[in-house]
Amino acid sequence: KHEHLFSDSETGTLMTDIFTYKSPFGFLGNLADFIFLKNCMTYFLKERNQMIKQIAESEDFEEILNKN
Repeated sequence: KHEHLFSDSETGTLMTDIFTYKSPFGFLGNLADFIFLKNCMTYFLKERNQMIKQIAESEDFEEILNKN
């Protein structure tokens, strides 16, 4: 489950990411999560959010939104 929560802040809008998941395969899934999955997903979400931030703060965001 992946949610975005938005709130006002003194410097603009604050986006909070809530990402909830459960690895399958019991112990093996928990082990994989502990070893690499959690770090991998955290890195992916941080990179993705940085791209969203750059686009949202640029002058090109309206053009990107109107493409779809």
